[in-house]
Amino acid sequence: MPCDKIRSRMHRFEKILLWILRLGLILTLFTPLVYHNGFFFPYIIPRAVYFQIITEILFAGAITLIAFFPNHRPRWTHLSLAIFVYLAIAGLTTLTSVDPSKSFIGTIERSFGFFQLLHFGMLFFAASITLKKPSEWNAILGISLGISLYAALDLFIPMMTTSVARPPTVAGNPIFLAAYLIFHLFFAAYFFTQ
Repeated sequence: MPCDKIRSRMHRFEKILLWILRLGLILTLFTPLVYHNGFFFPYIIPRAVYFQIITEILFAGAITLIAFFPNHRPRWTHLSLAIFVYLAIAGLTTLTSVDPSKSFIGTIERSFGFFQLLHFGMLFFAASITLKKPSEWNAILGISLGISLYAALDLFIPMMTTSVARPPTVAGNPIFLAAYLIFHLFFAAYFFTQ
């Protein structure tokens, strides 16, 4: 009887961890919409901090999941190997750069150094052990597509209704927004072909 209780609690713990990880992955998709006017760089710093905090929580949850439940341990694939090699090379170039501390953190107005690359690697790790079925990946891509549609409309509608050359929107840097929306055109094409 005690073994059944332990098994039941572990099963519930596994379900809760997976639920938290899925929720965290969905929350990372809202990063482009984060904006706070109280910062000197209101589009960049709040987004970077938001993304990094959620990713670190996701990574801790993923490590906990694979520590208690070995069946969730990731397998080496060509993609995971390529990402690992890329992060290793980026880490080596960070260590051998002219100013390793600056290469690690990056500039404040970009928030993109090796530290941010590590967070992308941690996000990939968490997603690869959390999302196993195509339906789960489709759900994440669908949510991301909806968020990108909102971001596009948030830019387009003020441009049609105001005479300001660059209206205040959640877009921030228009070049980054354009790259973000181009990725989502491919996601939309993927759904269209299914």
